Amino acid sequence: MTLLRVLSIFMALILFTGFVSESVANERARPNSADTRQDLLRLHNKMRLANSKKPLRHNAKLSAAAQSYAEYLAKSGKFSHEAKGTVSSRVKKTGYDMKAVGENIAYGQESASKVVNGWMDSKGHKENMMNKRFTEVGFGIARDKNGRLVWVTDFGDR
Repeated sequence: MTLLRVLSIFMALILFTGFVSESVANERARPNSADTRQDLLRLHNKMRLANSKKPLRHNAKLSAAAQSYAEYLAKSGKFSHEAKGTVSSRVKKTGYDMKAVGENIAYGQESASKVVNGWMDSKGHKENMMNKRFTEVGFGIARDKNGRLVWVTDFGDR
């Protein structure tokens, strides 16, 4: 097999893998799902890299705070950054020792790609996503009584 043929196969595999990953992110998201969290992390980092920012690392404590809050918002029907304390107070309860913290929330989008694109189209949400101070991130996804997804992303730095 020639080097050119090997490179052609390799490039085809890379393109196929990218297509599969992107199509997975466009599928209907699942509440409290590791797969959906992975899609969100990949999409956040794709946007950050495209804007010359360092990638975020997933943090389990931030995800615990985000998941708990997403479930609260879904169950209560409230939709606010301060419906149950502040993002700082919720993150501190998980034991996350923070220097900086931020939060994005959304509801109704059925896929990771739709919620990330929506946040990128919103000045304040995009500022959180592109904030160079944030190094870690956690995600929460819950479904409300009407079947709509509630999304919470907590950003942090320690």
